Amino acid sequence: MKNIFFLLIILFSYDFSYSQNVFLKNIQIKGNNITKEDIIMREVVIRSNTFYEYKDLKEAIKSTKNNLINLKLFNFVEIEELTNSDTTNIIINLTERWYIWPYPILEISERNFNSWWREFSSNNYTDFSRLNYGIFLNWENFRGKNELIKLKIRKGFKEHYLFSYSIPYLNRKKTFGLISNYQLFRRKKSFYKTQEHSLLYYTNEDKYTTKDHQINIQSIYRKGIHHTHKIEFNYFFSYVDDEIIIRNPNYILSNTNIGSYSKLSYSFENEKRDYIEKIAKLKEEIKN
Repeated sequence: MKNIFFLLIILFSYDFSYSQNVFLKNIQIKGNNITKEDIIMREVVIRSNTFYEYKDLKEAIKSTKNNLINLKLFNFVEIEELTNSDTTNIIINLTERWYIWPYPILEISERNFNSWWREFSSNNYTDFSRLNYGIFLNWENFRGKNELIKLKIRKGFKEHYLFSYSIPYLNRKKTFGLISNYQLFRRKKSFYKTQEHSLLYYTNEDKYTTKDHQINIQSIYRKGIHHTHKIEFNYFFSYVDDEIIIRNPNYILSNTNIGSYSKLSYSFENEKRDYIEKIAKLKEEIKN
């Protein structure tokens, strides 16, 4: 009987302590040497000078940690609770990633390696004209505002130029964002037809015989944490040399040497994946 009595006392005291209110006095952020504080607080679901039930505060801290990890701006996110009686202070410790990533480009411009090697060997291994080379730059967390800049300069057989600028928050409420990019592809030696399983190419001295332009604009609305609405507009414009149209009238399927089209689309994301659990499971699989 005494054991049951003591057990009831323990259960009652545990339930009482777990459901009691605590006052969250202050939230402090450390380690954000580049990332602006308002970008971090956008993902924080707890607020200072607010009363919480203990279990609700624990859940909110867990959600905050997940949200900050899902930003993909930090290698580590740790949240400390400093509790004194019924008052709590929160310290968010962040370890920022490296944000500037340049990548060299060296690639073949053929349908597959065998096609490239056959052409390369037939020219006594001296023709490197069907190689692409250049640099691709990813600048993440630009200006510390989780903005993204992409810059690509690729020369060679098929030139490719790209500039992309992603701004997640345009307004003070941080609900509207914008992604815009422009791409240009151009060639001096362009294939215009397939004949007996081989590509036929056309060149016009040192002039570009095909040019393809692409403009992409995305408008993003993200009011809360998990739901994102996107409206995307794409515009494509192509130019080809007159001689290509003469040799293959169906190249663009128009009476001129230019072609264009546009596309408008809408998408909705309900993103609730937990990266922490995925990483933990992966670590367990590695251990086993």
